[in-house]
Amino acid sequence: MNKIYKVIWSKVKHQYVVVSELAHRDGKRSSTATTSKATWRALAAALMLTGSLAAMPYTGYAATGAETTSGQYIAVAVDSNNNSYKTGWWGHQETHYYKAGDTRTFEDANGDEHEYTWVSVDGKDYWVREGYSITIAESNRFDAYDENNNHIAPDKSYVIDSQKGENADDSGLISSSQVLVTDDKKHTTLTGNELNKIDAGIYGGAVNTGGTQVPVDYHYYIDDNGNGYINVGKKDNWSDFENSGHFKRVYYNEEKGVYQTTDGITVSSEYLYAIDGTSTGRQDQGIASDVELGAFFNSDGTVYTGKVYGHNNEVLMTGYDEATDKYYSYWGTQISDRKMSLANLTVGNLLDIKDGLEGSIYTAQGDDIKQVSVQKAQGSNNGGTIGFIRRGDYVGDDAEGNPIYKDTAPVPGTITIRNTDNSGKEGNDVAIRFGSIDEHGQDVQKFTVDAGSKVEGKIGESIATVDDKGQTLDGISINGVDYKLGGGKTYSEGKGIDISDDDSNTISVDIAENSGLHFEGDKLANDLKVTADENGGTNGGNRSCQNTY
Repeated sequence: MNKIYKVIWSKVKHQYVVVSELAHRDGKRSSTATTSKATWRALAAALMLTGSLAAMPYTGYAATGAETTSGQYIAVAVDSNNNSYKTGWWGHQETHYYKAGDTRTFEDANGDEHEYTWVSVDGKDYWVREGYSITIAESNRFDAYDENNNHIAPDKSYVIDSQKGENADDSGLISSSQVLVTDDKKHTTLTGNELNKIDAGIYGGAVNTGGTQVPVDYHYYIDDNGNGYINVGKKDNWSDFENSGHFKRVYYNEEKGVYQTTDGITVSSEYLYAIDGTSTGRQDQGIASDVELGAFFNSDGTVYTGKVYGHNNEVLMTGYDEATDKYYSYWGTQISDRKMSLANLTVGNLLDIKDGLEGSIYTAQGDDIKQVSVQKAQGSNNGGTIGFIRRGDYVGDDAEGNPIYKDTAPVPGTITIRNTDNSGKEGNDVAIRFGSIDEHGQDVQKFTVDAGSKVEGKIGESIATVDDKGQTLDGISINGVDYKLGGGKTYSEGKGIDISDDDSNTISVDIAENSGLHFEGDKLANDLKVTADENGGTNGGNRSCQNTY
């Protein structure tokens, strides 16, 4: 989020500096009207020790908004409003145009002049403050789309970065400590989720256009309820700007010591912006600026706490100048200064850095595998899938600070296992097919594994199952080709012939006198001689037949 921290004028450094909220300008504060709350707390504590405390409410005071000037910026783009100057007198003036390498001056908020040089960077022209240099980095800070999903912003895809030289003129510059946490499109997880890009430091003014204003008719993009960036600007006046529901002016409630909207919503000073209610067109007509403090709002009526971007890829920031008791909203760029002390960063900045790092860690953890899913193929007994379930996409923390993950689709490349189309058919051996699901949802074969022959027993024309246990097979099927057993002949009992119906698989002959085996016809009878063995008798024992011829 774009945070606001105390920025005061230092008479020693001759510049705006970021300090603790407890610090005093000029090293002291003696005015009762501007005594800080911290001072009142210290005084109250001392009076309580002596028993002298009386009812003494803190009256407070309200800071107002003001527009910035080019002289408060590190860099502004060269345009038709600043690329020339005039000489001569009224009616006899001559216009002179600057060129690359020329210098000129701009005034800061106090009316002091500062020297700027025309420099060209990657084909883009800027006026740059003395002692500073700038570079251009290609990087979309945000992306906005219309209702048809057409990309509409930012119009420019680059960011100005500034570097402070050894003897840079830093007096009168507006700046504040900031931590910007944005999506890092160059560093993502394996599943494409973007990690956080953290830019922490001191941010000064720099703009991709020639104007430093922040009027109602400029573009202001906010991430509405986290559902994507929308443009809430491009209005003609205060009425239209506020009627959109995305911006509300605030007033200072002296009784409560807070800024509030007219409908009673309290807004923290870190979410205040100084917006000019007079459009650029009306200013060109000579109508005075009308800068007031307010806050951006989401569609659900909550105070917007995220980043606000301009149409040309700038980020809108706000600083407070205690010397003038005014808030300034400006288009910011990070100042690279290796010698800058960390004392300029606030605890809030460090917490933002921590949150940004944790966000990247939790996003990366979302790719962790929490479950291996083994599923049977739907509507078929042939195979199934092995998939890997991620922890999910990190969407934030719950009330207790625990990360919340949203369920997502399985990891791309789910493994599929099934028989090949001709597996165990038409004389082919069984083969197991392994594949994976591609990004289009198609099952792509990777390799096959041979698994031997498929042998099935048959009873009649049916494939035998476990329910047919003990039944006699008529044939077998090998890889879909049928074979018969025993030549296909069937034997049954005859007169005097018994076939066992158990597992002994025996055939016996019954020669009993009346019902057993007997011979008919004289010739057959005369040719055979039946005798009993030595242990047998007339009606028992074993019999044998012998030829008699």
